Amino acid sequence: MTATTDKKDSAMSIDPQKPALNWINGKWVDSKKHTNSINPATGEVIGIYADGGREEAVQATNAAVQAFRKLDWKDNRALRARVLNQIADRFEARREDLIGILSLENGKVYAEAAFEVDIISCKFRYWASVVLQLHSKK
Repeated sequence: MTATTDKKDSAMSIDPQKPALNWINGKWVDSKKHTNSINPATGEVIGIYADGGREEAVQATNAAVQAFRKLDWKDNRALRARVLNQIADRFEARREDLIGILSLENGKVYAEAAFEVDIISCKFRYWASVVLQLHSKK
C-alpha cells in the first residue's frame, strides 16, 4: 500500500503492491522493514506497510521539534486550528476508503468501522476549537 499524492488535490491513493510509507517532515519515508497487512477473516495479504522503528521515530521527533522551534506553530493558534480542521477534512474526504481498510484489517463490521473513522474528524475538530480558546498562564 504505497501512499502517493495526486497533484490535483494531494489525495492519498493506495497501491497494494507497494508499501504504505511514513509521513515524516513533509515527505513519504520508507523503512528498512516492511510488514504485510493481513485480512484476519481470510489470511489474505491486503497490503504492505513500512514498519518504522527507532530510526523513523527519531526522524519524526526531530522534525516535530524543529517545526515547533522554527515555525509559527506554537504561537499561532489560528494556524493550528486551520491545520487540524484540514486534517479532519482529509479524513472525511477518504471516509469510505478508510472504513473499507479498517474493516479488512480488523475484521470489523461496517457500522463499527464507520463509527471509528467518523470519530477521528470529530476529535480533530474538537481540538481545533480548543486551541482557539484563551488560556490563562496560571
